[in-house]
Amino acid sequence: MHRASTPCPSSGRPRSTRSPAPAFFAGLAGDASPEVVAAALRALGLTGYADAPAILTSAMANDDWDVRAAAAESAGRLGLPELAPPLSRLLDDEVWNVRYAAAKALRSFGQPGERLLRQIADSEVSRSQRTASLILAEGPAA
Repeated sequence: MHRASTPCPSSGRPRSTRSPAPAFFAGLAGDASPEVVAAALRALGLTGYADAPAILTSAMANDDWDVRAAAAESAGRLGLPELAPPLSRLLDDEVWNVRYAAAKALRSFGQPGERLLRQIADSEVSRSQRTASLILAEGPAA
C-alpha cells in the first residue's frame, strides 16, 4: 500500500498524510496523564505529523517536566527549527533534563541552532548559559 506524503518544510522529510498513527498520538497529547502525554509526544516525534509544531509548542509549557522534555526531544528529532524560540526558553527551565533536551534539540538544527547556543553561551551566567556551554562542549551534532 502506498502512503501519500508531503515534505516537511523544515526538514524535507516526508510527512504521512494517511496513516492513522500520527493522529492517534496527537490525540493522546491531550490526555490527563503526564506519562501518557510524554509517551505520545515521543511517538509523535517519530511520525512527522503535520500539526506537530503546534502540539509540541503547547507541550513545552506543560506543568510536568517529562512532558516538556519529551516535547523538546521530539522537536529536535523532527528537525523543526521554527521551534527554536520556545526551545530557547526551555534552556532556563528549573529541571536539568528539560534544559538538556532543549539544548540537544537546538544543536540538532545544525549551524543556526549552534549559533543560537553560542549566543546564549556568551551571555551572562545563568542556567541557560551553563546548559548552552555544556552542549557545545560535547561537540557538533551527530
